[in-house]
Amino acid sequence: MELWWDPVKDPLHHAAPLLRWYSERELRGAALPIGATFYDGGRADWVASTLASESAHLPGEYGLFAAQLFVGDELVGSMQDGPQVSDGGCGKKWVVDYMAGCTRGEKSYYYTIIRPGGFTLHDGAGCRPAGPRNANDARGTLWACNSELLVDGLFRCLDGKRIERLRPDMSVTHRRQCEAVWEYGEPFWS
Repeated sequence: MELWWDPVKDPLHHAAPLLRWYSERELRGAALPIGATFYDGGRADWVASTLASESAHLPGEYGLFAAQLFVGDELVGSMQDGPQVSDGGCGKKWVVDYMAGCTRGEKSYYYTIIRPGGFTLHDGAGCRPAGPRNANDARGTLWACNSELLVDGLFRCLDGKRIERLRPDMSVTHRRQCEAVWEYGEPFWS
């Protein structure tokens, strides 16, 4: 489930649930709407997983932040709700080959889902906006990747890495440790 708060359209008191991760000052100065992804915690409670808001690495653009601590190999989210674009292939090579046939403007984050009788290819850019599609690429930067998108659309924290929980008292430097960063891969950029 996703919840969104828009600093232009929504009153500040509607953002009260976000005070666990953002200060009131940050909310007042927010340039972009803020989205939070929740999952069913299993005891009739909803647990926050990720937050989509202005990137600490790329001001003016979205980034994906951790609403809780994620450590190596832990599932951060998924991009499994994107539209199907093709079927009949299998694995990473098939995705790379499919993307090689796309024009530059059509590149996206593709993933496969196993279905009875084969695989289907889905476009991650059509997934929930508060999910992993807002995680930024480390290409051409000094940032270290802390997460990866698996071929089946699951998004996980890399082994040996941590994605810290966003807190309202963090400096911009420390906020960068809470942002999920992964490598889109050469096929995305070619």
